[in-house]
Amino acid sequence: MLLFAATLWSQDLLYERTDGRTMTLDSLPDSRMTLLLFYDPECGDCQQELFVMRHSSQLRQAIAEARLQVVAVCTEPNDSLWRHTVSEMPPTWVPVMLRSDNWFDSPYDLTSLPAMYLLGKDRKIVLKDTDLYEVMEFMRKNKESEE
Repeated sequence: MLLFAATLWSQDLLYERTDGRTMTLDSLPDSRMTLLLFYDPECGDCQQELFVMRHSSQLRQAIAEARLQVVAVCTEPNDSLWRHTVSEMPPTWVPVMLRSDNWFDSPYDLTSLPAMYLLGKDRKIVLKDTDLYEVMEFMRKNKESEE
């Protein structure tokens, strides 16, 4: 896990929502942190991570408390595979498909999937190339410091 001192800006890439509309990260509510999960629907490790995330009570609680939003980014441009995966995701997640070609120059390392990034409310990368355990630990410590 790499922890940043909230200095690296996330690049606002172009994503497609399930309704066909395009969006950017700037179009999401900024009242909460954002967990970006980049995945490939045919990747076994990605499927395992999605399973763990779907069943995480800590993740559900952080979403319910409006402290975190999950954006699941499909990197494989195959609509039917993507839509099948989306049907298995919780309705509180924001499933999107990556439509940008400029991610090669972005701060996101997508050479190995799944790839997970935690963005602060200001859209700066807080955790890079992380995992769910580290994200939940960060969220727990962040919540304690706010209280």
